[in-house]
Amino acid sequence: MTEPLLAALEGVLFVAEGAMTPAEIRAALGTDEVSDEQVQGALAVLAQRHAPAPDRGFFLARVGSAWQLRTTPTVASFVAPLTGIKPVRLSRAALETLAVVAYRQPSTRSDLERIRGVDCGGVLRALLDRKLLRIAGRKNEPGRPMVYATTNEFLEQFSLGTLADLPSLLEFTELTPEDLQGMPQHVVDEAAAAQLTLADYAARRAIEHLDAEVDRRLHAQGEGSSLPRETKA
Repeated sequence: MTEPLLAALEGVLFVAEGAMTPAEIRAALGTDEVSDEQVQGALAVLAQRHAPAPDRGFFLARVGSAWQLRTTPTVASFVAPLTGIKPVRLSRAALETLAVVAYRQPSTRSDLERIRGVDCGGVLRALLDRKLLRIAGRKNEPGRPMVYATTNEFLEQFSLGTLADLPSLLEFTELTPEDLQGMPQHVVDEAAAAQLTLADYAARRAIEHLDAEVDRRLHAQGEGSSLPRETKA
């Protein structure tokens, strides 16, 4: 891999306003002499060269099918005042709904309400407005209910390359305070900054065992009882 190509890609990513796909990067180079394979190879090299580390100020992140230079959490307090960008804050209700969709998508509204035990209409609308969820079609069952899935903006917000990068439920149900003590400080700081909110939800709710408990509670309430309304989206 030639250094001029690596330098060119670094420059393009440095001035880009957002994440760029390999095709967009290649187009920005303005030459037909660079192939898609060369761009992909250069990105792989740069990802290793600019890997996230507590002693670095930025790293190259894969966001869905795109790439972006991002600052590391350790310098967030210094960079935030310069950007003027306010961190996105989501309610617990929104985070719970996102977590269920992320791990079980595509999901219908009734799926979400069955798991969470509350009406999810308001929080779904809020997440659609923020483009963290999208309508992915309709389910082939009576009533043809809409199904929801996560978006590229969701991946970007939570610094995920693909949905496969989501932490497994097993990983976080097995974590103990002693495990956290043995982790690098920047990992603990990320968790404290809500970077691992999905994992926190999975650990608290243990989704794989939740369905039976929800069924038991709904049955105890009696058939036909209405779901409580969400108080805050």
